[in-house]
Amino acid sequence: MIPNSPIPNADFLWWLDILVTFLSTLGSIWMILSCIRRLSEPNLSIKLVLAIAISDLIFSICNILSNFERKGETNRLCFLEAMLRETSFLFAMLFTALAAMAPHLVKLSHSRFNRNIFLALALVAGLVISWLLTFFIVNIFERDIIIGNGPFVCWYTYRPTSQKGTALLIVMLLEGMPLIIGLIVSLIGYVSIFKSMRNMPKFLLAELNFNPYHLLWYPVVLFITFTPGLINRIYLIYNDDHSSTLEALYLGLKHLVGFSNALVYGFQRNLFQQPRKSTSAVSSNDYEIDRNDSRGFSFLEESPEQYQMM
Repeated sequence: MIPNSPIPNADFLWWLDILVTFLSTLGSIWMILSCIRRLSEPNLSIKLVLAIAISDLIFSICNILSNFERKGETNRLCFLEAMLRETSFLFAMLFTALAAMAPHLVKLSHSRFNRNIFLALALVAGLVISWLLTFFIVNIFERDIIIGNGPFVCWYTYRPTSQKGTALLIVMLLEGMPLIIGLIVSLIGYVSIFKSMRNMPKFLLAELNFNPYHLLWYPVVLFITFTPGLINRIYLIYNDDHSSTLEALYLGLKHLVGFSNALVYGFQRNLFQQPRKSTSAVSSNDYEIDRNDSRGFSFLEESPEQYQMM
């Protein structure tokens, strides 16, 4: 429980945080195990979804750490949580955008072996880039950025004495701009997919039972879960009091991201997965199509050149 908290309904929010963190942790672990079982498939998309699940698990670990007692903003556990929280957030933005560009990345990973190497390099590079961006931003604004030690989370934030303009800039650099850029790249990727699919024959789409609009759910989940936290942080810049409604939306949605992505993955896994057949020949074009795809990308990756969206 949280005694003497300035946040209204803090005890309720604390229990809400525990519940959604538990659900997100389970959802992330299930996604990771499910994707690992499917790594042998010639499907780059599964590997990118695995990266998203890893970022969700790291974020859930941060939320678990927040339930341990902390003393002071320079506490090592608090510092670790703040760094992991920001790194996992940027990591999620990066790989959600990469997942939207999956058909265009196939040229980088033609063989199954190369795809596994691509995944390993992408994971390492993503973590390094995310950490370096966090480190870079924090050091640029080292006079104005501190590690906030709140009742629910430790996070990078602005000093109470910072000017409102500086505080807003810090919030946008740490959270706002990565979210906006990630969504824009995702939108560009999916628009490109939709345009490319216009050139595909209707009988092929019908044969695959494929609805491209389901691909939009990963960035939609990202937007729904992370936007309330951004709004809450901006609200606190210009208001001294906490909004229990915004705090509840922030904790209930942002900390539920792992579970939300697991729901999307589970729904699309069942939606696109048909009785297992190694291939299904399309007689009019005399080539083979892999049917088993949780995100609807496999047929694009395994199609002949005229239907590959590269």
